[in-house]
Amino acid sequence: MGKPNDEAEMGIIPRLCNHLFQRIHENADPNLKFSVEQYSFLTECMPLRKQRLYTQVSYMEIYCERVRDLLNPSTGGNLRVREHPLLGPYVDDLTKLAVCSYQDICDLMDEGNKAR
Repeated sequence: MGKPNDEAEMGIIPRLCNHLFQRIHENADPNLKFSVEQYSFLTECMPLRKQRLYTQVSYMEIYCERVRDLLNPSTGGNLRVREHPLLGPYVDDLTKLAVCSYQDICDLMDEGNKAR
């Protein structure tokens, strides 16, 4: 994964997440309000309004053909990979947590790494 504070040693996922939130911050509208909302899987099929931004994180480990949810290790190690006709492959019952910053992602990655 690399060190979260040293960009030269960051892995691809931390770099991507850091860049994503930098871009969000650069393009932020001061009149825009952010809120964390939970919504159903089917809502993801609908286009989001330009005023809303949803960022969710999941963290899983695939080892010996078993899928483990690292953000909720109590689910066991045998989650199923399925395919939605419009959205494509997904992991059934994988935890999705809303995040508002790169630091939120770093904290969740640290927690997930402890479950490995």
